[in-house]
Amino acid sequence: MTLENMKNKAKHGLKDAVEATKLTAENLSYEVKHELNKERIQNKVDNVQEAYHEIKEEVKHDIKDMFH
Repeated sequence: MTLENMKNKAKHGLKDAVEATKLTAENLSYEVKHELNKERIQNKVDNVQEAYHEIKEEVKHDIKDMFH
């Protein structure tokens, strides 16, 4: 293998490494966004559940007040 062939092979290897790094970064970015979306959705669900329980308690107290 000549020096020129080794240089070309090394360049090709570096290009592949850069491409693999870019793809890895894109995948990580997607995974982070996905996790953030899951967290946001869970927070909204938690907020809805909390609001439901608060309203439920208020209604319970209002009904008690109506009959006492």
